[in-house]
Amino acid sequence: MTFYVEEEISLFGELTDMVNAEGQRQTAEGPRRTKLTDTVNEGAGRFCVVALTRSVIEAVVGSEGCPHEVQLNILLTDEATIQSLNKDTRGVDAVTDVLSFPACPFTAAADFHNLADNAGCFDLGSKELILGDIVICVPILLEQARAYGHSIKREYAFLLCHSLFHLLGYDHADANAAGIMEKKQEAVLGKLGIGR
Repeated sequence: MTFYVEEEISLFGELTDMVNAEGQRQTAEGPRRTKLTDTVNEGAGRFCVVALTRSVIEAVVGSEGCPHEVQLNILLTDEATIQSLNKDTRGVDAVTDVLSFPACPFTAAADFHNLADNAGCFDLGSKELILGDIVICVPILLEQARAYGHSIKREYAFLLCHSLFHLLGYDHADANAAGIMEKKQEAVLGKLGIGR
């Protein structure tokens, strides 16, 4: 598995460089061994962002029986950037909490069978399935955590989980689809012990 987290706005530390799944900061000179952040201090609760990100990705793709190693990008950003992306890509001129940009054309949600024939869905070097990009708005994440009365950890994990299911072809366009997606999200978060 490969994932990259880029912080345009600092929620979890002072880093602004690309950081890969192993906690290596990517620079023009190459990777350096540093952590995205060791932990987020949240009152009595603390969590490692890289470890949580890896756990959520593994749990979601594992729950769907993905037969491939996966690759994705995560951008942590501000309201202006996500509003601009939302307007440019969806025609919605509004701030949102998370955007998902799938890289693979699933014919049905999490149907991995047809992807093997689509070389464009795989990284040529690593052979990993490229799921796509996730953009999370940090100020909205923090606002929602406060509004719902749960932790930053829970809100980050929820938004990541929600967006991963979108990358796998799920949506919530109608009540039935929304119910399916919600049950899947809650099952993954429950398995990880991340409650409200």
